[in-house]
Amino acid sequence: MANSSTLEWQEESPSVWSRTLDRTELHFVAMRNAYANHGKEWGMLSTILKLDTSMSAQEFIARTTLAWKWVRSRHPILASTLSSDVTKRVYRIAKSTELMAWLSDTFIIHDDYDDAESFRPKMKPVERATLHVFAPAQQVLLQTPHHQIDGHSILCLVNMFLDMIANPQLQEPEFGAEAQLLAPAPSIAANYPIATPEQRAICQDEVNKWLSGFPSSRIGASNLRSPPSNTRSQRMVLSQTETTAVVKAAKEKGYTPTHVVEAAAIVAGRELEKKIKNIAEDRNYVSCGLFSLRPWCSWKFESATLPYVTFLPVVIKPASFLGTADQVKQYYKRWKTDSHDLLAIIEPTLETFAVMSSGSTEPNQMLSVSSFGRFEPRLESVHDSVTLKDFSFLYEIPDPGVTSFSWSRQGQLHWTICYNEAYHEEANIAEWISSSRSILLQGLGVTDTK
Repeated sequence: MANSSTLEWQEESPSVWSRTLDRTELHFVAMRNAYANHGKEWGMLSTILKLDTSMSAQEFIARTTLAWKWVRSRHPILASTLSSDVTKRVYRIAKSTELMAWLSDTFIIHDDYDDAESFRPKMKPVERATLHVFAPAQQVLLQTPHHQIDGHSILCLVNMFLDMIANPQLQEPEFGAEAQLLAPAPSIAANYPIATPEQRAICQDEVNKWLSGFPSSRIGASNLRSPPSNTRSQRMVLSQTETTAVVKAAKEKGYTPTHVVEAAAIVAGRELEKKIKNIAEDRNYVSCGLFSLRPWCSWKFESATLPYVTFLPVVIKPASFLGTADQVKQYYKRWKTDSHDLLAIIEPTLETFAVMSSGSTEPNQMLSVSSFGRFEPRLESVHDSVTLKDFSFLYEIPDPGVTSFSWSRQGQLHWTICYNEAYHEEANIAEWISSSRSILLQGLGVTDTK
């Protein structure tokens, strides 16, 4: 861990604050830069909000401009930049000149695209959180580097942003003291303990088990040496009736929706790879599970916009749908029970992965599955005169890996698959989604109403 004193925000010169990045943040920054020579930013998050309002285009722009200023006042970390040597975060107090320069750089009104979806494939990497506004379509696209935000804080941020847009009495925010709201490093917020020799041994044992689990099941990527193209996504939504039945059936069997959804994706991915690559063996699912650090953070950081998340190795052996769900359940249960070990081995695990990745010449083909959980109350759909009609999410993947995200919103289960079109055929991803749906519903005895 970096010296704890350097991880604290300090005023290095008048109106300029900085602190050192911790190991968790350095991981996200390193991954972000891995494909910079291709003009791609690994892990960039783009969120499209389709809104229903009674505003004119001019009023929509005025309201979103003001709301974006409030985002900076409440979450100044989103306006921070990285130092030239990529070891620090730097924040400049939003005095008049700085505020106008930031607004010009990060608040972009588009009249060259009809909507956010048509613009998204043309996005370029950004240094800090940027809002793209499509006023006639009543849409916005929030583009954020992963080292500045995670899935949970996106939901909280969007919820606040929509509240601000919906408030016709909203006044200009005050700046000058916002540095006190700068988010601390994950290791400080979650109070990582120093790993003991025994805990370092646990870390190494987990990594060894992870390495011995390969070759892992994948989704049949091809053209592995080709440069990356655009990240694409495909979506699936269960009806409210199906979602209610899935949640009920899963609970009766002792599982959460996360357990069964991830199990269905793992089983479907394994079967699809066998078909595409003509592989007879049932391979392990070797990946990393995602854990939120917020349960160990102060309530003050509940909605802080930083990646307060970590991941740990996971190996799921070939099994039936319910057998796979049981392994997923036991994996999450183990680390939530052994939370002290989880926090202690975060940095040793990231250090080990950093060494491994520096010596690897093979592109990542990992299949990853994760869940946002239930949106409400973190993100509500109705904000007075503003209604969130649709929420879509894209996770930039410039390698042959594939990532699955699931969540529930307004009583419906949503599933999004992100992949790079240079390495995966659209039809194969569509088959994976369809197969995951069938395995989930059939495995829980739920009637498919599609």
